[in-house]
Amino acid sequence: MKIAFIGHRKIIVNKNLTDTLYKAIENLLKSHPDTEFLFGSKSEFDTLCLHTVNQLKKHFPDLKRTYVRSSYKNIPPFYKTYLNEIYDQTFLPKEADNAGKASYIKRNKAMIDLCDKLFVYYDPQYKVNARRGHSKNSGTKIAIEYAQKTKKDIVNFFNCETTLPLF
Repeated sequence: MKIAFIGHRKIIVNKNLTDTLYKAIENLLKSHPDTEFLFGSKSEFDTLCLHTVNQLKKHFPDLKRTYVRSSYKNIPPFYKTYLNEIYDQTFLPKEADNAGKASYIKRNKAMIDLCDKLFVYYDPQYKVNARRGHSKNSGTKIAIEYAQKTKKDIVNFFNCETTLPLF
């Protein structure tokens, strides 16, 4: 089983979110203890998910943490050492290599293609401060639309006041 995490750069972290996320991942690991988790970067949701998976790794040592880079085909040894302290492995999808401004979009699509289930933090009302030459759509929205088109199983943790499927 492979789970990818994609979410907005800024999120609202509360006890309900952290508890719901923890329980969802824990329940998944009870039936699939060797799950591989795919992480991007640059978002508070990624950071929260990595923290949660790291907590659970103490109880489920066979889980794998994979950092999916959006740039840098060749990384220097000091950076690889740093990443290996946090993740079990890292790679750059060929689609993201030399993709320029679209590298995060290409990386997210590669993560979606690889995963069995997508855990997201997606607020449909989220507004992007578009800079010159950048899309007004959030990368998360683009990822969600792609995941829906490819019929991926999506669990959205945005509104944790509602009941989420916990496997």
